[in-house]
Amino acid sequence: MSHSKNTPDANDSQNELPDSFSPEEKKLFELLNQYVEGQHQQDTDSCATLMHTHPRMKELYRCLDNLDSLAPQSPVDSTFVPENEPVIDSLTSSMLQELWIENYELLEEIGRGGMGVVYKAMQTDLQRIVAIKMIRSSSLASSEEVKRFEQEARAAGKLQHPHIVKIFEAGHIGGQPYFSMEYIPGQSLFQVLNRGPLDPRRSVELLEKISRAVEHLHQHQLLHRDLKPQNILIDQSDSPYVTDFGLAKLLEDDLDLTQTGSVLGTPGYMSPEQASPSTGTCCAASDVYSLGAILYHCLTGRAPFSGPNPFETLMAVLESEPLLPRKLNPRIPRELEAICLKCLEKKPENRFQSAEELANELQRFLQGEPLQTGAAEWGHRFKRFVRRELPLVVRLSAIGIAAAIVQLNYVLFGAEEELHTNVMTIFSLWALAVCGFQWLVNRNRMPNFTRYGWSAADVLFLTWMFSVVEGPLGPLPAAYALLIVASGLFFQLSLVGITTGLSVICYGFVLWFNMEIEQNLFFGVIYEALLLIFGILTGHHVRRMNLLNQYFQRSSEPPLTQD
Repeated sequence: MSHSKNTPDANDSQNELPDSFSPEEKKLFELLNQYVEGQHQQDTDSCATLMHTHPRMKELYRCLDNLDSLAPQSPVDSTFVPENEPVIDSLTSSMLQELWIENYELLEEIGRGGMGVVYKAMQTDLQRIVAIKMIRSSSLASSEEVKRFEQEARAAGKLQHPHIVKIFEAGHIGGQPYFSMEYIPGQSLFQVLNRGPLDPRRSVELLEKISRAVEHLHQHQLLHRDLKPQNILIDQSDSPYVTDFGLAKLLEDDLDLTQTGSVLGTPGYMSPEQASPSTGTCCAASDVYSLGAILYHCLTGRAPFSGPNPFETLMAVLESEPLLPRKLNPRIPRELEAICLKCLEKKPENRFQSAEELANELQRFLQGEPLQTGAAEWGHRFKRFVRRELPLVVRLSAIGIAAAIVQLNYVLFGAEEELHTNVMTIFSLWALAVCGFQWLVNRNRMPNFTRYGWSAADVLFLTWMFSVVEGPLGPLPAAYALLIVASGLFFQLSLVGITTGLSVICYGFVLWFNMEIEQNLFFGVIYEALLLIFGILTGHHVRRMNLLNQYFQRSSEPPLTQD
């Protein structure tokens, strides 16, 4: 959608240039200004004409294109705001009075999301309270944002369900779209959950109704794709309403309003196929996954996956398993835990195949009828356990294999009994420490201390073991390098630095107290340098991943207001 801009024309721009500019420089400035104006107006024809008629300017024009591609998503610069057209972002009460929409009187702001802002309003002709949603950035909105906003109005406008917010009317103000919808006095489910987990039965009652509403969406060939507690409104009678259809998509529509491969949704509640579009196509089971994530949050008081940044949360969605709900809230019935975990299966075919199927199972739970969701097979439970407790499994496996080799050596070759006892004692204490740190991880207690402490403990136990071994260590010190690389899996540069520094110091300690220091000093120094190089390379990789994460955070839409 194009807008007229209060920009000076080329001649005015040229007249405003300093007198010291030569005619050639003024002409160059004029041509560049015309091209930039064409970019702002998304007028590709005028840009192409300029490039064709002034071939000597092609390199400069391409440079402008590259600079424009590095700019934020909105293609309109904030300095080119049309006069007398309000920027719908954060309006004071006096500004609300001035913003006029026919038949509506805006009263106050009641919520905002990454794309829209919602106001409480009085519809004067019918004398009823409604909610008005507008694009936050108003005239600065990109064409994609406008299309998605209009798509939301169309998607929700054809839905009639007691647990879906109704759309009343759509229109434009100052060239920008808005729509009026049912006003739900109350709060979002997210605000309710801020006070703690819900009673299991109340959680099921809410999710059964929400699932029926989502099934109504699917029957109209619509996927919501952004189901989360922030998009569930709870009225004063404790009835839920599904809202915010900004990411809704037709089930049979292969086209999308975003670039191919883009990640849409909220990381903590999106399905694996949403988190990584290359792993599969979104389907009805994708919304079922999000319903399971909401149920998990209702039962436990927290999302199934969370991290210090969206990138780590997405990685957890793709690779890990949520902590068992009953470990966080023992009051949850085992049958309900099984329903929740079935919704959160990684593969869509292992979930409930429709929201209606989930709603029916929840209804059977409420009525005390036999459930169709049985306990998962032993093999499947083991796979879940490995994904959920991967750090524990990897460490215990490594310790167990090393202990088995030491024990076999003792049985076959009769190693010194005192040395054997010392080494096995270290392995046993190490395994106990690993279990303790995993317990802290599962309860999300002191997460930074747990990561740093666990990594430091691994280095110290390894050093302790090396200190009691007599004779050459051979390739065993390579375990230090392995610990450095493993620390990079947490994407924390400081953790890599601490692990690297501690490994270098501890290996130096081992060298110093080794009886063969004179013979091994040269190779020891080389290995110390290699450990530093391992740390630098791992840290560089982590830094690059963090830069990508920062870009993701800037370019992705923030979640709805979490007041």
